[in-house]
Amino acid sequence: VYYYEQEQRLYDINFNAPKGLPVPFQISDVYNKAVFGLVEWRFAPDWSVTVEGRYQEETKQLHEFAATPTGVGANTFFGKQSWNKFTPRATLQWQPTSDLNLYAIYAEGVKPGGFNGASGRTVNPIRETYEQETSKNYELGAKTTWLDGSLSANVALFYIDAKQIQLTQAITSAASPNAVTSLVTNQGSGDIQGFELETRWRATEYLTFGLGFAYADSSFK
Repeated sequence: VYYYEQEQRLYDINFNAPKGLPVPFQISDVYNKAVFGLVEWRFAPDWSVTVEGRYQEETKQLHEFAATPTGVGANTFFGKQSWNKFTPRATLQWQPTSDLNLYAIYAEGVKPGGFNGASGRTVNPIRETYEQETSKNYELGAKTTWLDGSLSANVALFYIDAKQIQLTQAITSAASPNAVTSLVTNQGSGDIQGFELETRWRATEYLTFGLGFAYADSSFK
C-alpha cells in the first residue's frame, strides 16, 4: 500500500510586503493512495511469468485568491477532483543459462490530471482542468554476461503509445488578445520507439569500463 500527501502554500512578495504577505494567494493539495501487488510463476525450468497490478487514486484541490498590494482578496477559484487508474504490467522471461536472460514486457502508465485554475477561465474554450495522460509500453530485451562474468552486455527495444499527452501551452486571453497565459492542455497522441545498449567490462580488480548508448524516435500523431 502507498500513501502520498503534498501541501503547498504560495505567498506573494511585493514592495509593500518584502517578507511576503501573511496569508497565501494559492493553496494546493495533492493526495495519492494506491495498492499494488505482484505474482511470479515459474511454469518451466527456464521460463517464468510475472504479473503486476497497481490501482491508484489521486485527489487534487486548488484554492486561489486575488492578490492585492496589501493582502489577499476575494476567492477567484476553487476546485477539487479525483483521478483513478488501474495500471497492469506483465513480464515473460526465458533464462536458459546463467549468462543469458531474454524478456518481454507489457506495461501501462498514467500521469494524473490537474487544474489550471482561474487562468483557465480566460481562454475559449474554458480549460480549468486537464485530463490524465496514459501510455502503453512494450519492451523486448536481453541481458548477457561473457568472459566468466567480467563482461556484460544488455540491449532493449522499446515502443510507447501515449494518449492525451500533457503539454504546457501559451494561450492568448479571450478578454485581452495581447495577454498570454500558460496552461496545461492534453495534446493528442504520440509514439516513442527506440533502443538502449549498455556494456560493462571489468578489466582488472580495480578498473571497470562502461559504455552506454540510447536512441529514441518520437513523433506526434
